Amino acid sequence: MKYLATTRDNLRAHHQELTTTCTPHHEEPAATCAPSIINMSTENVEMDNRSRIFCDLFMKANDYFDNNEFEESYRIFSLLLDYADLSDYHRAGCHRILSLGEDNFLWHAERAVDLYENLFVVRPGSSYTGEFPPTEKAIRAQNILLGLAKESLESARKDTAEIKADYEAQHRAFLTNHGRKPTDEELQSSAANSPNKPSNLQRELMAWESEAGDG
Repeated sequence: MKYLATTRDNLRAHHQELTTTCTPHHEEPAATCAPSIINMSTENVEMDNRSRIFCDLFMKANDYFDNNEFEESYRIFSLLLDYADLSDYHRAGCHRILSLGEDNFLWHAERAVDLYENLFVVRPGSSYTGEFPPTEKAIRAQNILLGLAKESLESARKDTAEIKADYEAQHRAFLTNHGRKPTDEELQSSAANSPNKPSNLQRELMAWESEAGDG
């Protein structure tokens, strides 16, 4: 899809800017995870061992993504999302990159925007406690990442509409050519033979059509 390539190019174009803006300027390995954002306090705050592990995994997944090893990148990001104590900063980043994949990309894009918008808002389930105000550097990083997430969301919405329109067009063509609605097996076969692997959205549309046909 055009959306995937465009957004990935955009992410790479912003890579140096994000690294400079989101990272405190010292040489500790944990600095690459922007502790001022993760812990929502000062730049010199110490992270616990668990947070450092999350940071290492997060950066490793980013490296895989930058090296075009998308499957392994998505696997690690998905794994991180299973941890309830993952910081909002990391959780938003996981959703933002996963929104570039094929499965649930619209949902991931929506979650990324919501998390980035509320990164420094105290709310139920948030990792931000409000004990320390965000630094100016953290605010700048938030704005850059939120902007990228919003671009991804806009593209994801366009992709969703295009996939739905394409599916409906194929359905109408089948009905015109065969004089009937496709069976479940034909829907599955059509999706399997599609140039693009069927996304969860396509599967949902097929399930919906199947249920409608039974009615």
